Amino acid sequence: MYGIGACWSTPIVASDGKVLGTLASYYSTPRHPLPHELELIGHMCSIASIALERAQATDRLHRLATTDVLTNIPNRRQFMSLAGREVARATRSGESICLCMMDVDRFKSVNDTLGHAAGDVVLQAVAKVISDNIRNVDVCGRLGGGNYRDWE
Repeated sequence: MYGIGACWSTPIVASDGKVLGTLASYYSTPRHPLPHELELIGHMCSIASIALERAQATDRLHRLATTDVLTNIPNRRQFMSLAGREVARATRSGESICLCMMDVDRFKSVNDTLGHAAGDVVLQAVAKVISDNIRNVDVCGRLGGGNYRDWE
């Protein structure tokens, strides 16, 4: 059926034992793998595992470098980069852009009276409301700490 006479599938396994995917070989005629083919498949799976783990680690590092871990939105550095790109785009095209900055009123009193865990919940909720209600072309981020000298 479908012109497949043989299929060999081998898991691609990470260093921690987690299966990352599979490597499959298809043939039009029925056959068994030869010893040197099994060895080659083993080498290919090892190389694929290294490449996939490296890509995952790179993705994790990028996310840690660009995302506020509490709110899961762009951190100050990433926001400034994205906003700068949008300003440059608007300058080139002659279009207008809008900037909206928000401050959570009396936020310090939430931390002081209810604790930082409650303050974290408030920040997460605010970030989620904003993220859920902007277009995918819009930019939001957490500047945090009330220090806006990066805008100067």
